[in-house]
Amino acid sequence: SVYAKRKAISLADQQRAVVEALPNVGPTLARALLKYFDTVENVMTAPESELQEVGKIGEKKAKQLRQMLASRYKEKD
Repeated sequence: SVYAKRKAISLADQQRAVVEALPNVGPTLARALLKYFDTVENVMTAPESELQEVGKIGEKKAKQLRQMLASRYKEKD
């Protein structure tokens, strides 16, 4: 994990940390997503079809990611 070391974190490490925070996204997939999409913003706004262009992301995982990213936040009581 990017947070394992407590020192100045580079921009690339910060970007990977944000993408790794997504469900079912580990370090390898986070790197692949950032290499493909270039920015965190592009990863977060990518449509399902484009997410599936990245290795290790199938239809199910792409759908889950888009649903989580696009759903309104509802706090539990």
